[in-house]
Order: sequence, then C-alpha cells, then structure tokens
Amino acid sequence: MQSLRFPECAILHIYPPKPGDSKPFRILQPTGTLACTWENVFGPFYHTVVFKLDKSHPHLLLMDSCFQYLNEWCKNVFAKAQGTPVSLNDLLGRQLAKFDPCFGSLVTFLSDRFPHGDLNLTVLQAPPRPESVQLDPSCVLDFIYLGMATITHCFFPRSWHYPALTHTILGASDSVKIWDWKCHCALFLDTMTYLWGNECHLRRHAEWSPMPWSLKSRMELSAMCTISEPVPFSTPIVTEDDLAPENDPGLLHWQFVLGCPLDIPWKHAPHDGYPFCTTLSAYSATRRNSAYPNPVDHDALWVSVMTFGLLESFTRTRIPEALLLVPGEAEGEVVISGSRILRLLFGWWSRYRSKSTEASRDCRQHGREVAELLTRALHAIDEELDRPHAARRHVPGTPVPERDDPMEVTVAPCTVALVVFSLCGFASAEVPGWENLNGLVRTLLPKGDLVDQSLPYGFPDAVTIWCQQKMQAFGWCPYTVPVGKAPLFFPSRDLSLLSKVVRVPPPSGSTHNEHNNCTPTACIMRTITNSGSLSFRARCSESCTCQLISPPLEDVVRLLAKGEVPAVIYDGTQLHVKTAIELPYVAISHVWSDGMGSVTEEGLPTCIVDRVANLAKRILPESGAFWIDSLCVPSITGIRKQAIRLMAQTYRNATKVLVIDRCIRTRCSVDHKSWFENLFYIASSEWSRRVWTLQEGFLARELWFEFIEGPVDVEGRLRGHEEVHGLNLEFSEEPERTAAGQKFVFDSSIGLCVPEAHIRRCRVPLFEFREAYRGVSESTSPQANIPLGTVVTLLDNRTTSRAEDELIAVSTLLPQQVSLDSLLSVDTKKGDVAAERMKTFLLQLGEVPKEFAIYHGFRLSIPNFTWAPRSLSTAYMMLTVPWGTGECTEEGLLAEYYLARFDTPVAIPRTRADVEVPPVVSVSYLGLTYRLSVSSAMQAYPALSIDGLLFLDGQIPSGSLESIVCAGVKGTGTGGMVGEPTRTKSKPVVVEYGIPCKLIRNIDNAHTKLPDLERVEKSWVLLR
Repeated sequence: MQSLRFPECAILHIYPPKPGDSKPFRILQPTGTLACTWENVFGPFYHTVVFKLDKSHPHLLLMDSCFQYLNEWCKNVFAKAQGTPVSLNDLLGRQLAKFDPCFGSLVTFLSDRFPHGDLNLTVLQAPPRPESVQLDPSCVLDFIYLGMATITHCFFPRSWHYPALTHTILGASDSVKIWDWKCHCALFLDTMTYLWGNECHLRRHAEWSPMPWSLKSRMELSAMCTISEPVPFSTPIVTEDDLAPENDPGLLHWQFVLGCPLDIPWKHAPHDGYPFCTTLSAYSATRRNSAYPNPVDHDALWVSVMTFGLLESFTRTRIPEALLLVPGEAEGEVVISGSRILRLLFGWWSRYRSKSTEASRDCRQHGREVAELLTRALHAIDEELDRPHAARRHVPGTPVPERDDPMEVTVAPCTVALVVFSLCGFASAEVPGWENLNGLVRTLLPKGDLVDQSLPYGFPDAVTIWCQQKMQAFGWCPYTVPVGKAPLFFPSRDLSLLSKVVRVPPPSGSTHNEHNNCTPTACIMRTITNSGSLSFRARCSESCTCQLISPPLEDVVRLLAKGEVPAVIYDGTQLHVKTAIELPYVAISHVWSDGMGSVTEEGLPTCIVDRVANLAKRILPESGAFWIDSLCVPSITGIRKQAIRLMAQTYRNATKVLVIDRCIRTRCSVDHKSWFENLFYIASSEWSRRVWTLQEGFLARELWFEFIEGPVDVEGRLRGHEEVHGLNLEFSEEPERTAAGQKFVFDSSIGLCVPEAHIRRCRVPLFEFREAYRGVSESTSPQANIPLGTVVTLLDNRTTSRAEDELIAVSTLLPQQVSLDSLLSVDTKKGDVAAERMKTFLLQLGEVPKEFAIYHGFRLSIPNFTWAPRSLSTAYMMLTVPWGTGECTEEGLLAEYYLARFDTPVAIPRTRADVEVPPVVSVSYLGLTYRLSVSSAMQAYPALSIDGLLFLDGQIPSGSLESIVCAGVKGTGTGGMVGEPTRTKSKPVVVEYGIPCKLIRNIDNAHTKLPDLERVEKSWVLLR
C-alpha cells in the first residue's frame, strides 16, 4: 500500500499534467488500496487524517470521473479563449447547468449516507487521528464529507458561498492556472458542497414524494413488516384481453367525462420482475438501484412509481410493461400510452363493479386504501409542480436540454397528473364501499360551469401552463393560448378539458409558423394596420388571377343616402344591387384578416364573390341575395358613416347571418368532428375575438356558420339535442355510472350522451347571451339597450385593429342614452380619437361603474378622466362583482368610496410597462405592516407622491399575504386632500387620481417607522 496525499499521485497522474499533455485523469493501478488526505489542499494545520480507499470501489471511480470532467472542461474553456486571459467568473460561467452525471451520482450517494444536510463539527476534533474522527476511514463518501466540513467550518465558518474555496486557492490573481490540481480540488469540493446541501434541502422538504427519503415514505416503510409480496407471486396479472375495446361505448363516454391521459415519456426504470407492492413507498424502495443511483435514475423511478406503481396499487393487479409501453412519435422513443391506461382502467372498473355488488369488508378496506393512495399521489404531484422545492427534479446530472426547456422538465409530472385525475374519476363512480372517496374527488372535478378556485391543490395551474406551452409549440397563437393567463375559451384547472384541448390541432394557416411574432396580448398576424395593403387571401388559389368585381357604386350610394340597406345578387357575371326591403337576404359576418376585406369601389375577386353567392343560395334559395361590407360599404366618408349607422339594422333585419371564418370553415365538421371540437374551434376562432363581429352575431335572427360541409345552423342543432339526466338509453339501466344529478346532452356525431358542462365550459359566450336576450334581434329600437356589464363581458378578449372603432362597433348594444351620432361626430383629425370617444361615451352614460377607479389597465390621459379605462374590452375582470355606480361629469367621477389618508405623503417610484416586478412600498395600518404593490403590468407611470388610498371595500385584510385592490390618490390642494370625510355629495373629498395599487399584508411586522395609513372611512369622492 502506498501512502499518498490526495489527489497528487494516485488518483491523478504522478505529477500535474503539463500544457499540451492530452492524457486524461485516471487511476494508474486498478487494484489495491489508495491512501488519501486533504493536507495538500488545506495544509497540515487542518488535517493529517489518512483515508485508505479501495481503488476498485465505484464511488472512487465516480470521483475520478468528476476530476476527468473538470480537467476536460478547463481545457475547453481555455481553448475557446484562444490565449486571452480568463477570469474565474468566465471559468465558472454556467457550470451549474453543465455538470456531468457523475456529479449527480456522487451527490446522490452522499445524500443517502448523510441526509441531514449539516456538516458535523465533531469530525474536526484535534488532534485529527483516525480513531477520533467519527467517520469511516475506508469510505470514499466520508472522505469527501470531511473535505466539505473543512470548507464550511474552518475556512469559511460564517460566509461560505459557491465557489469560495476556489477563490481562496487562486488568491488575488484573476487568471486561472488551468493545470493547477488545487484549482480542480477546490472546484470539486465547492461544487459537491453546494450540490449536496441543495439535494439534502430538497429531500428534507419532500413530504409526500413516493421516493424513499420523503417523510411519508419513511413513516410507511418503518411501519411495514414486509414491503412487497413474497415469492411465489399470487397477485393476478393483467393481460391484453383485460383491456376494454377501443370502440366500447362506455369507454367513449368516460373519455368525455374524464378526458384521456396523454402519453407519458418512459425513462426505462426497472418495473418487470419485481414483486407486487401495495404502497408507493414500497414500490420505490424495492426498485431503487443502490449500485449507481443518480438523479436521472430517480427521475425515471418517479415516473415508474407514479404510473405502474400507482395503477398496480389502485387495481391490486400486476401490470407488465409491454401492456402499456408503445413507440413514441420520435425515433427510438418509448411512451406509456394514455389511451391504453384508460382502457385498462375502464376494463378493470367494469369487472370490479360487476363483482362487488355489495360493500363487503374487503371492498371497504380497498376503498380506504385507494383514498389514501390518491391523496398521496395528488400531494406528490403538487410537490413537483406547485411548490418551489420539487423533490424529484434535481440540478446535477440532468441533461442540459431537459433543464433548459421548461416543457421537458414538467412533461412527466403534468402527464402523470392527468392519469391521477382519471383514477380520481373512476374512484368517484359509486363503487360499493368506496363512498368515502366522494369528498376527495370533489376537490378536482369541476362543478357546473366553474371550477372551484379554493382547491387544496395548486398543480392544475401548472398543468394548464404546460398544456398552453404545448399548444403554442403545436402552432397555436400565443394570443389565443396565452401562457400563464386564463385561457380565452375554457377555464383553467379543468383537467378533463385540458386533456382534450391540448390534442386539438391549430387552425390551418396560410403559412408555416405564421404566429411567430404574435404576443399574449395581440395576434400580430391578424392585426390590420393598413387596409390598403391587404391581400385577398381567401382567393381560390395562391396563383389566382381572378378579376375584381364590384356592384355599381351609384346604386349603393343612392340606397344608403335614402337610409336603406343595399343587398347584392350575383348572376354569374355581374353584381346587381337591390334594396333589402324588397327581398330576404343573408348578411355575411367575417374578419378582414381572413382576406375578404375591401370597399365598394374596389370590390372582391370573382372567385370569392362566386363562393359567397353560392353559400347564400344554399341557405336562402328563394333570393340568393346577400350583404357584405366589402361590397356594400363605400369609402366615401359621409356615406360610410351612414352605412355604419345602418349596421345594426343590417344584421337585425337579415333573414340569416352567415359567419365565414377560415378556422371554422376548415376545421369544423358535422360528420367528422364532435360538437366539443366544433364549439372549441368556434370559440378560438378569429371571428369570436374581434370587436366588430360581436354585434353582428348578437343581433342575428338566425346565426349560421360555414363548416367543411357548408352552412350549418349551429344553434339550431344544439337546441335540437335531446337533454336527459343520467346517461342515454344505452346506459339507462346503470344510471350510477355518473355522478348523481349531472346533466347530459346527446351528441349525434358520436351517438353518445356527453356532459352538458363540457359543452358549456368550452363555449362561445355569445351563444348564451343570445339565448338570454333572444328578443333583441326582433326589436325595432335602434339601441339594444344591453346593460354595460353584459357588453363588457362579451367584449372580454376581443380586439380591433383601430382602437377608435371599439365604441362604434358596439354602440348599438349599449344603453339607450349612448348616441352613435355623437361618437361618430368626434373629430377624427385632432388628438387621440379613441380617448375622446371614450370621454364622450362616459359622459353620455352618466352612471358608470365605481370599479373603473381601481382598474389595472390602460387609462385615459385627459384631465379629470385619468380614472377612466381606455378600452372596455380589458375591463371585464373589474366588473365581475358589481360595486355600484358613480356619476360621470366634466369635473370627474363623483362616487362614494372608502378613503384612507397617509400621515405623510408616500413617494411612488416610476414604473415601466416592460418591467415584470412592480415597485413596492412598505406602509402600516393599525400597527400591521403592508406592502403597497404598484401595478405596472400594462402601463408605465411617472414617479409621483400619493396622500391616500381609495377602496371599494372598507374591510382591510389582516391575515398574512391577504390583499385588496385599491388606487393611490393625491389631494388637489397644497395642504393635501381637500375636504373632510363626509357622506354628502355636495362636499366631496376632491382628489386627483394617481395609480392603481394592491395592498398586501406582510408576514412579519417592520421594526422601523413607516408611513401610517389612517382609519378607513366611507366618503363621497370627486376623482379628477
């Protein structure tokens, strides 16, 4: 045995390599014992303890691999530098993101042996003799542990940070000596100390994880006499014959109820050949490879235990890998089939229920086990996706692309979450003896039209974000599916819907990656800034040379001047203009970005006119007449305004309104798509997200849509569906297959009853409001007189290319006191037309919602109207709960609010719209500390000083992290706010609107003097 000081000779070369030496670090002699000490790194003052290590031990080989990696990595860094000086910061760079898996394996072994995460001072007793050191002098892990303890307790007892030892070894020099083995040792110990501490931290916070180190696993394993089934195995094995057929009507029904789990990437963790285990803890403990575990292995094991292990424990069967594993889309990829999981569950569930007609003792025990199993699985997924300390996702050893791509990091837990949701659904199906599971399932399943937002689990939000990212990668527009925001056409957290919509292909586009420049707030591809440069993308082909055709301009102008709506008839060669009073006609509703926008003077290509005319003849064969703005609205200013004044009459008097949208006509089908998909495409179409189309669809007597097959009366078909309670007649003998009282509708496209809630939740909101206001289309009044809150709700997430068009486009839906002529009379050549029209609208409205004062969006900059929103389409969230109205005058908004003054003015820093983290100011109220968070999500504000806060509610929250929205205001006089709190309108408190805020209760109270908020009092306020 040779006694050498680590790592000078035995582990590395006999001498440190010289420049140009390409030989890697290696153990020179594969057998024997190696004597190692950290003396040459720290000096003899700290340690002369010699460890005698087995050269062939796997841990020493891993350590050697780590040094090989550090050597090669240093070479690459300096090779790229090409002789230029390299600083330590350059050398470290993104080190933590590029560790070789050998680091992860070694950290895993260290964490298994020393799970506490603290470096014990007792290992540093003096004199440092082997018998006084409480470590095994033959253990590689103990040797590394001793080096890490020396760093934190001798060199840096109070201030160690990565990579402090490396800095110390290098001294004041900024240039790293690449061949200095002390640098490699310092980097190694710094890295291991950091990664080991982080790993132990993650494990300590793993409460529900199925991995062996979690709190739940340690408790379960310590209480179990045996953790697996003894040989010979007696648990039944599931075979291919036990899977439900793919076309089973009951299976199709459950796909609508629960969705269908997505395919889960399989990472080749050991499964087959092991005994059956009743718990997740036992499954992971029996399969964990103790020879070479690393974080990648743990990642694979987590997937295996949360799929195969969970399914086996749930069904009390053994499930072979071959039953669920199928080839993936990528070459060589293997996935766990989501559809086969659902077939397995439905087949097992059907057999189990047929055998368990009574709640036997075994059934009740099985139900209790399933309840505990699912509770743990839900919490385990929550740890992975909703909490900052995920117990499975480790930093070291994980391949770089997997960490750099958030979708790849979360794909396994998100897809597993959909499997667990399916298990919860089957467990809720009134299995005898399983009644105690109803409360558990209610925490996930949606109730009616909404999903309960006060759920104990947060992971559905993470699953929603992952599905949104996946849909964007699939080609969906970021505006249609904005990541991290509430979807436009289906509620978040609804896992059954998510599993469906994530599979739906995006609308077919004219070009590849057409939404690359779109943002979560706008679809750039669909925004038209210059109608003159608009191409007719709806032509018959890309090489179309069809001539433009237009109706006689003089005929169109003559009818409009008389206040009559012009309709056109196409005879195959010419367009003839008729007054709409004389004949029934079809009004066409479309979006210009689809390529059919134009004006009367220019006309449309003959191929487009011919197609539109044929559609009109199919739904109105007696006349074939139609109206479309591209042919019936000239560009002449006065005549165009007259056509806009007649717009409501045009759509209200039309016999039918036909929607032509590229997404709907290329994706929706009566024969080949379910109504879930059809409504999904209608809801996500451009037509459903434009402001101008709102009144066109709302006022229609009959609203038709162009599908692949042609015009379809969607509302008529939906109303024609037979509504039943329970299931359709095929399942009427077993009504318990669904939750009691859930309402179903018959979907003729698949011949099955589907949950009505699924149709309604993935809906076009316009359909519901048309039902509620069915008489509007038959009214002769020029104004529909719809409540402002309803109009704002319908405008949610709708856009227009020209901001000044918004109020014009919905004017006929607004309350009667709003005059379209007044809005049109605003001078379009001076100033901000959109702002002036909003001011005119609010003055006409008179009574405006008080919520506008705390609206966190773009605002007007007009004096006395800085409290007002710039657009109604973004004010939806502020009007979900009505708080009453105030009086809008030329002097400002007069309303009753809750007002609180500061004892001293509070300075608010300048905010920027491009900064994600808004400014925060600390204040106090009744002895408690609060954070005043300024909203900068949508608009930039200059630095200002505020004197008080304006609230809708006088109850200031006192619980930790509770919040309330408010507005910062300042007085108009030199002495601050003018007027004392009063309940009379004649003497209001006059304030100038400042900035929207949110008051958040701090967890801890401050120990310094803060601006104090006086008691909140109700008062009349004049906002200027």
